[in-house]
Amino acid sequence: MRLRNKNTGEVWDIPKMRHPTCQEDDISFFAMQGGDGKLFSYHSVAELNEEWEDYAPDKPLIEDEAKRSVFKAWAEILGRDLEKADFKYDAERNSFNCYIADSTIEFANGEGINCVDREIYTFRALCGEEEE
Repeated sequence: MRLRNKNTGEVWDIPKMRHPTCQEDDISFFAMQGGDGKLFSYHSVAELNEEWEDYAPDKPLIEDEAKRSVFKAWAEILGRDLEKADFKYDAERNSFNCYIADSTIEFANGEGINCVDREIYTFRALCGEEEE
């Protein structure tokens, strides 16, 4: 399960083996983000709902499944933290450049790639998120 903080926009994962709990009039849940864990506590369900909402990922910008699969393989081979990597799109070459790895991937055509020329995107925006 994933939750989005309405105030910060951050997305947190609820580990499968942890569940919201009630402790001495508080509602608490443990969540993870980027390897860091945190316990969140609230005095009521209404207070929790003011700050959190269910998270449903948007459709990936690389809609073409074959291109997305190749992009994912390339990005993973780079050996970088994909949560921190940015990818710049070049519409003329149908390519993505990852500056921190000094590497570029180029596709034969731009079909199924819904990106704007010279814009910078995150891995999650380009590839979406796997359903758990």
